[in-house]
Amino acid sequence: CEAMSAGLPCVCFEAIPHEEILVHGKSGYVIAGEEISALSDCLVQLMNNPQLRHQLGKSAQIASKKLSSEHISNQVLEFILRK
Repeated sequence: CEAMSAGLPCVCFEAIPHEEILVHGKSGYVIAGEEISALSDCLVQLMNNPQLRHQLGKSAQIASKKLSSEHISNQVLEFILRK
């Protein structure tokens, strides 16, 4: 999440919980199984396409705000105040 908050797209394997923050093709790439060739293809694509890297990175930065300590603290406080 740190890389995403810095505006970098994320590439991860499906085995890592990602559903809440990483959307395949929008804020980065999710690789099925342990497909090393798919991982390298995604990384090469990001290295060779600065515009795509910037676009996914910007989306990643926006998505990462959902996991910031300030955002989570506000959600907890709202929950407590509703009780």
